[in-house]
Amino acid sequence: AHQKLGRYQRAIKDLDRVIELNPENVAAHVNRGNAYSALGEHKRAIQDYDRAVELDPDYVLGFYNRGLAYSELKQHQRAIRDFDKVVELSPQDTSAYYNRGLTHHDLKQYQRAIEDFAGVIDINPRDASAYGARGLVYVDLKQHARAIEDYDRAIELNPEYALAFNNRGNTYRILGEHERAIEDFDRAIELSPQTAVAYRNRGNAYLGLGQNQSALENYDRAIEVDPEYVLAIHDRGSAYLELKQYKRAIGDFHKVIELSPQDPSAYYNRGLAYWNLRQNQRAIENYDRAIELDPGYVLAFHRRGSAYGGLKQYERAIADFDKVIELSPQDTAAYYNGGVCYRELKQYERAIG
Repeated sequence: AHQKLGRYQRAIKDLDRVIELNPENVAAHVNRGNAYSALGEHKRAIQDYDRAVELDPDYVLGFYNRGLAYSELKQHQRAIRDFDKVVELSPQDTSAYYNRGLTHHDLKQYQRAIEDFAGVIDINPRDASAYGARGLVYVDLKQHARAIEDYDRAIELNPEYALAFNNRGNTYRILGEHERAIEDFDRAIELSPQTAVAYRNRGNAYLGLGQNQSALENYDRAIEVDPEYVLAIHDRGSAYLELKQYKRAIGDFHKVIELSPQDPSAYYNRGLAYWNLRQNQRAIENYDRAIELDPGYVLAFHRRGSAYGGLKQYERAIADFDKVIELSPQDTAAYYNGGVCYRELKQYERAIG
């Protein structure tokens, strides 16, 4: 009863007592594992599931729930082994195929994921979630027409499937069909007004149409729903850059860095905003960090070179443009800018060469 009411700590205490009295109670171990999982204590949950399947090697729920716990811990191969066992013991269990498909997708094993979702559909042709999940795989494979077919079918089966509308909209946006995308995002938001991702995606579609103010309004709404939605904050910062609202852009990229300090693009974009404000030294500090995080970040080398040029530190600028040429030999702007620096140093032969 405690578990059904969400009182997981009290449920665990009760189950501790049950297991103390009967250590071989399989269901008690599974239920305690479920309570631990609900609290995010997946390793402790797995210990209970281990004991359950040790006591009963054919206990489907023990393998299934352990597979879910391994998935939460990103131990994908172990999760797949457990879902395999569920399929072996209970071949009509669509949830095992579905979750194995999600795991294969996470591992970028796209064909296996498609096979698993097809397995769900074979057993239950009216399972809208399987069509929706397979659509995502087709998007990753850039098979957009197939993805849209799956989203169409998912929506036909479940006209209130907000996520399918969102994902179909995102596919239309990728294809450049921004108006159709916005129609789908509108419907997703109508069905689920607190879904931050739909506002962000609609913002990106408006940006694709050049409707920057509408884009910003949607990013604002996404961030209002989820104040730590890094992607929406990042997108809003990029929109402010496009609109030359550099101080606002800096504020957003500062927040992105606070939430996701290993994101090199946030440092790069904040550097770009500082560069546009003629704050070259602060721009360089941000490009330094972007390059530290991603040593192959061509644009960061290029922009840092330009910032060094703005400070008349031409040798350092040349070193950066040389690095750009090493990483991207067809980058004509790097050759040109390096030449300009050599000219400023009065090294005319090298400028010409």
